Amino acid sequence: MKLCSQHRLPRFASNDIIKLMVTYQKLLAVFILLHVFVATAVIADSPIITEQSDIKQQVSSSETSLKRSVKSRSGFTDVKIGTGGRASVTKQLYLDDIFVPKHLRFPEFDKSLQPYYEWKRGVRDKHDLQLGTDYTSLFQNASESLSGSTSAAGGVYRLYGAWLALNKGKDNSGSLIFKIEHSHNYGTSVSPDELGHAVGYLGSTGLLYSDFELVLNDFNWQQSFNNGLAEIVFGRLDVNDHMDVVDYANPWTTFQNSNILENHSIAIPDTSFGFNLSNWLNQQWYLKVAITDANGQLNDVAVFEHGAEFFSYAELGWTPSSKEVELKGVHVTFWHVDERVSENVSEGEGVAISGSWSFDKEWLVFGRAGQSSGGAALMKRSVTVGASHIWKAYFDVFGLAVDYSEPDDPLLRDQTTIETFLKIQLAQNVAVTPSFQLLINPALNSQHDHVEIVGLRLRLTL
Repeated sequence: MKLCSQHRLPRFASNDIIKLMVTYQKLLAVFILLHVFVATAVIADSPIITEQSDIKQQVSSSETSLKRSVKSRSGFTDVKIGTGGRASVTKQLYLDDIFVPKHLRFPEFDKSLQPYYEWKRGVRDKHDLQLGTDYTSLFQNASESLSGSTSAAGGVYRLYGAWLALNKGKDNSGSLIFKIEHSHNYGTSVSPDELGHAVGYLGSTGLLYSDFELVLNDFNWQQSFNNGLAEIVFGRLDVNDHMDVVDYANPWTTFQNSNILENHSIAIPDTSFGFNLSNWLNQQWYLKVAITDANGQLNDVAVFEHGAEFFSYAELGWTPSSKEVELKGVHVTFWHVDERVSENVSEGEGVAISGSWSFDKEWLVFGRAGQSSGGAALMKRSVTVGASHIWKAYFDVFGLAVDYSEPDDPLLRDQTTIETFLKIQLAQNVAVTPSFQLLINPALNSQHDHVEIVGLRLRLTL
């Protein structure tokens, strides 16, 4: 395809840059103040040290303790519940708690936060409660627009946790999972989640970075049984955290485009009420099934408000070993959604196949493909391929993916998406990610053959 010569790379307006810098300065100030407050509170509860030898002894003891807890700063563990993805609450808690001092650029900064993580360890030991929180902001700028809106900036604050209420540390354990979010924009006319529509793109260029404000994303019970080989998730849940899981997909740490993060040949429902059941058939094969409210919405906690209209799926997966399911494997997913009368959406069904393979835990190659019928899904066909690489020195991550999609509406043209990013892990708690997206033949934009999106993401965790 010939790209129009008048198209140019996006330019940042000076006032957009100023707004972005002011916003990031405010976020960093809040983060530092919170860090100081927590550290002061923890130190205030510690015994007073008056002798120099006592100081040296405590520092030495602290460093030894830190090295001893190298794999987990707060003692959080992967509770081995089901086969949920890395964006699920339990996996996110575990991944954000991993700490390897020798692999970080500013180890002294990370060591200074260890008293806070020791407090979290105490909360877990005393109250069986694992807590996590993060703030992620995203700025995007587009080269073209149909509405005049070329810039979008927004942030998402999340508080999430797991109450290990039943049989903690044992096979048949049960946990209450919750996640509260507040998403907002920074004064731009559209949020990053809406920028795709503004440029005529069928999909989101900043998935989940909306302006919904306060929402309850997860509130469910997760119970394992059959000696830990099976589990059921029941309540308000994001079925996308459990269905068609591929290791590369996490909107907070990897890609941002919805067509790359998700398979839109599946009529993926929003967060809703339902259940998800998974079971390991042996050490290599697993089976998943689920039924949820087809009309669920992230910003509405109503349960079956429009009656018994269901989304359901069944998935069969294979991996060389159950311990490697996050890094190596392939699965096939069959899904069906009932007609949604009030939304005027027809019944639909489809099949998708996905897989990924890791090499030395540094390189990951992945692929997704799906076909749908009935008109319920956004895309009739979708194919995504890509690769990511992690540098073990600092845990920086590079990713590149390409998606080709055929919209279900035959009047819309097929669109291709290319996204690349580089996540730079400045410290255990701070990561910055510049990114670039090329939208070729945006399905809703007949005026431009391509649109470029440049982005910058900042994530702070505690």
